[in-house]
Amino acid sequence: MRNDGQSCHKSAGMPSGLIEITSETIAKMHSDDHPPHPTWLEL
Repeated sequence: MRNDGQSCHKSAGMPSGLIEITSETIAKMHSDDHPPHPTWLEL
């Protein structure tokens, strides 16, 4: 990403253009085995 704030819109590939810790898209799936945030899963 650039320090001047130009050309960085949507550069992170997320809807907001920023790095996201929680995904609203995944949260809408209501899946127990795919939480909307980073977590350790024992499989």
